[in-house]
Amino acid sequence: MPSDVFHVRLNALELQAERIMDPSLKTRPVAIISSPHPNGTIVSLSPEAEDEGLFPGMKVSVVRKMSHGVQLLPYNRSLYARINRYVYQTVSMFTPIVEPEGFDGFYLDMKGMQAIRGHVQNTGLSILQRIQEQTSLAGIVGISVNKLVSRIVTSVVPDTIHEIQGGEEAQFLSPLNPPVLPTVKEKPVRRLLRFLWIGQVSHIQSMAGQPDEFRTFFGIYAIQLSRESRGQDSSIVKPPQLRDHILEQTVLPEDTNDENVLHAVVKDLAEQVAFKLRKRRQVANKVRLEIHYTDGHQR
Repeated sequence: MPSDVFHVRLNALELQAERIMDPSLKTRPVAIISSPHPNGTIVSLSPEAEDEGLFPGMKVSVVRKMSHGVQLLPYNRSLYARINRYVYQTVSMFTPIVEPEGFDGFYLDMKGMQAIRGHVQNTGLSILQRIQEQTSLAGIVGISVNKLVSRIVTSVVPDTIHEIQGGEEAQFLSPLNPPVLPTVKEKPVRRLLRFLWIGQVSHIQSMAGQPDEFRTFFGIYAIQLSRESRGQDSSIVKPPQLRDHILEQTVLPEDTNDENVLHAVVKDLAEQVAFKLRKRRQVANKVRLEIHYTDGHQR
């Protein structure tokens, strides 16, 4: 089976963008924060800032006590969105089927392109070179037979270009930590894996070999978790105009548990989604709310 799904990831896009805008930041410790308010948190940071003991999710008040040499920059959503659109146009030169993923990721369906562009790894290198030439941004490419594995490649493999051949997906995934699998983000699954001391995807693969017991443990999540553990994914790469979901997101300017504030934020996001649905003349079949906490957890 040919490897024809690419995942392009622009690691630390926010940091790269800020350093392009201000070259003097290139060797300095930098932290991008959700808000200058004491309850604001670090969203992204440079290796130099990490060396000073800082980490994503750390409160601004703590950062200011720990380090006076770190440059704190506000989260510039409009800048990152503009860069995302520009990179989208750049990678679209290689295939008409491109699906953006957040600000820093892109899925490319390269099916049928090998005859035109040659070996897939050379094509991946050409894509990164074009992005570098056009935007000065550095990235990495994961290549496999599907979106799931290609995305996991760019999240765990530091190589600039890395390809997983068809049939090697389960072997590639087996030594990895379970959170690389999307279904493990579901709270019941995450809790059960912790309770069972499951530390590698290989353990999930072994359990899935006993379908009845596996279903007893994981219930409605069993089938999808079993498929993911073996690197199986049937989802297709969907350009923005064909995507079957609408995504709206925001970063709170400061940490809060105030229900009134949170309800207002969710209401605003819901109204934005509703407006887009009305514009499309569509009705939502499913609504999902995802929350990312300052300590890195999400639900």
